[in-house]
Amino acid sequence: MFVKNFRGIWNRLPFERRYSFTDSWLQQEDEQLPDRQLFLEAIRRVLLIYALRQSGHYRSHLPRDAENILWIHMSDHIGDSLMRLSPVQLLADKNVDLLASEKTTWLFGSGGHFRKVLSLSDESIRFDADAYDCVILDALHTKPILAKHRLCKKIPFVSQNDLFHYCRDDYNLTLCSWCRMEYLLNREIDDLGGRACLAFDSRPVLPKLPEGRSLGDDALGIVLGGREEYRIYQSWDRVVEGLLRQRPGQQLVLLGAEHGDAPAQTIMARFPQADIIDCVNSCSLAETAALIGKCRLILCADGGLLHVASAVATPTVCLFAQEYPAFRYTPLDTFRALRSDLDVNAIQSEAIVREVELAMAGQWQEWEGTIL
Repeated sequence: MFVKNFRGIWNRLPFERRYSFTDSWLQQEDEQLPDRQLFLEAIRRVLLIYALRQSGHYRSHLPRDAENILWIHMSDHIGDSLMRLSPVQLLADKNVDLLASEKTTWLFGSGGHFRKVLSLSDESIRFDADAYDCVILDALHTKPILAKHRLCKKIPFVSQNDLFHYCRDDYNLTLCSWCRMEYLLNREIDDLGGRACLAFDSRPVLPKLPEGRSLGDDALGIVLGGREEYRIYQSWDRVVEGLLRQRPGQQLVLLGAEHGDAPAQTIMARFPQADIIDCVNSCSLAETAALIGKCRLILCADGGLLHVASAVATPTVCLFAQEYPAFRYTPLDTFRALRSDLDVNAIQSEAIVREVELAMAGQWQEWEGTIL
């Protein structure tokens, strides 16, 4: 079989554990699907690779002479994409093109970390498979395998995750992606844990703000809404009340997508005289990133815009539930974090205001690489 040590591969990191920060990874039983289910999924994927005659093109490591690389990335989750694509920074001496979902292409611009950025949904793209020496896939999963077979059938390929079941929250996806890239490069990276960070090289442009409004250097951004109930904080208006009591005249910027409309309206109605700019559901991702980059501090719950803030090096005060801050941040991040076991709404607004005051005073938490 082209994949070695098949037994239990779905619950095993796709590289050797060399760093102490991996000691607490993959320890939560509730994050692990039944072995039988993962075994059957892995068998189906292996059989597909053989059926498509791709097993002979699989490589354990990036070929040393590979200069032109195509990275096929299928996810359309902003945070996951930023974390999983971040080790492209270790390929700075190569020409790497990105073929990804349309949402992911908003995160990266051609001529930055990636030579070219192409959208999977763009049917007008002229694609020359012979221009590449190797392909990087997200994992040995059905969609990436089929895309590779359709677009560049005979090109050697590697995988970021192989058959590892990466859809779990009890490990650090950014650091895992960097460790895997170190493995694919087959060479030790100096101070990998201290270098790992997110990358964002789209060309951010500030949106047109309401007439007469401008964004100050001291602005605080608040991310409203979210995708999962236990990570959607419902009391941001109370946080705003506490902030304005502590800091009268503080400028605030409301950020987020359509799920943030209702809380934004509540805040604007409660504080009509305050210096609050409502940018919820009115900006592109690039514009939102530009706003985040201009803010002094971002307040948010765990989600995609937390990772955008990390990628543009804006400090954060973040609320976590169930997941651990050590699995979302890296040592290079500047942050303060609050955590609840089950739901972010168990976190009191007063506690958030206190954390903001500490952050504004430059008192940051240290990243803890283990939760054991």
